[in-house]
Amino acid sequence: MESARRAVERARAAFATGRSRPLEFRLQQLRALERLVREREREILGAIAADLRKSGPNAYGHELLGVLGELALATAQLPAWAAPRRAKRNLLTLRDEAFVRPEPLGLVLVIGAWNYPFVLVMQPLIGAIAAGNAVVVKPSEVSEHTARLLADLLPKYLDPELYPVVTGGVTETTELLTHRFDHILYTGSTAVGKIVMAAAAKHLTPVTLELGGKSPCYIDRDCDLAIACRRITWGKYMNCGQTCIAPDYILCDPAIQAQVVENIKATLREFYGDDVKSSPDYERIVNKRHFHRVLALLEGQKVAHGGETDEASCFIAPTILTDVSPDAKVMQEEIFGPVLPIVPVKSADEAIELINSREKPLALYVFSNNKKLIDRFISETTSGGVTANDVIMHFFLSSLPFGGVGHSGMGAYHGQHSFDTFSHHRSCLIKDLKMEGANKLRYPPASQKKVAWAKFFLLKRFQWGRVGLVALALLGLVAAVLIKNHQSVLKRKALWALLAVQRLGWLSGS
Repeated sequence: MESARRAVERARAAFATGRSRPLEFRLQQLRALERLVREREREILGAIAADLRKSGPNAYGHELLGVLGELALATAQLPAWAAPRRAKRNLLTLRDEAFVRPEPLGLVLVIGAWNYPFVLVMQPLIGAIAAGNAVVVKPSEVSEHTARLLADLLPKYLDPELYPVVTGGVTETTELLTHRFDHILYTGSTAVGKIVMAAAAKHLTPVTLELGGKSPCYIDRDCDLAIACRRITWGKYMNCGQTCIAPDYILCDPAIQAQVVENIKATLREFYGDDVKSSPDYERIVNKRHFHRVLALLEGQKVAHGGETDEASCFIAPTILTDVSPDAKVMQEEIFGPVLPIVPVKSADEAIELINSREKPLALYVFSNNKKLIDRFISETTSGGVTANDVIMHFFLSSLPFGGVGHSGMGAYHGQHSFDTFSHHRSCLIKDLKMEGANKLRYPPASQKKVAWAKFFLLKRFQWGRVGLVALALLGLVAAVLIKNHQSVLKRKALWALLAVQRLGWLSGS
């Protein structure tokens, strides 16, 4: 496997040739990625199973399906995404061509995460390729089987110089971060996110950080608890709780806490049977270090359900904690495991206050039949994303930007948002060398008359009529005449023309 330095040098040199820029080349690479997923499906599912003990159907639904959906969207929409976007003009630029042109940033670094080791590398990679960049891919060393597979397969399907894969652990990642990139996307913990950002700052490299945090879930008394708890159970315990946007803890009235517990217990039996350990749909903690970390969070807590463990297989049963204090250890860090604390709150006001007293989470969930209450949680709290009356589902809608805020991250991707994240939006204004008289507004010598006309052209807001462009063209001619010729007669005629235009309803001042 090539070194980090060699990978960066080769990728930057390959980008300099310009071959990643043409639209057809980008589409070819995206189609090659789709072939990789379809042709190597069994190998990919096998690697994910080896890392997380995830069944084939679950791995396909949690990872491959999302990648294929993102590829289908990108290949269909890329010509529209990459096209110059017309910009609105003001009166002084009415005759000019103004547009925003997306262009590649250059060399991008994508650092993936271990909990969804395939999709969290592939989705940002798709966006970076679509935008025309070269990309250095760094899979997480924790999910070692998937990392090795990516290192083996990507060079067989993609341009190996433009899109190299670097494997390894802290040493290799640290080496990568000493090099200059044009953008870095990192998915993982807040602690490592700070390290990535500090390294990027040395080169003024922009970053997208997809981190985590304690995503709260408020359950209103006014909702169908059976449905709410079924959806929460699915989102919390999928992937053995190792999901960055899983509901981290529940906030609810003490009067319904026991009902919440019973509904979750009933759903667990529905999902995993009476022996969850033997269920093919229940995964394992990724390694023993994380096993012991999650286990330590149970100390001193009231376990209402679950709590069984097996260190040899890194098994921790779906666990519910009740009457949890906001000051408890389990409430001080993201759990990232199958442990669900319930924190009793007396009202929505208390829930909102508690949420706002903590770092901004990656996701926020609220269950209620009261639309005004849902609106309150949206307007009075802050989070990377919100889903009401469900969990996690905002992640699967590509038209929504996925990202965090504050300690849960910065920047966003998915769908066109991925393309935009990895693009520079270049402002372009194309003028001609005619109508020089109108430019006297900005040329010395200055005068109050020029300032007055400049204020009119730049600050006035108009409502467009059916022939507004004709009216604006007329105004431009009038201005040119006024600036060139200061005779009072021409001024009066210009004002008459302006009044006539307004009376005809072609434009009206706002």
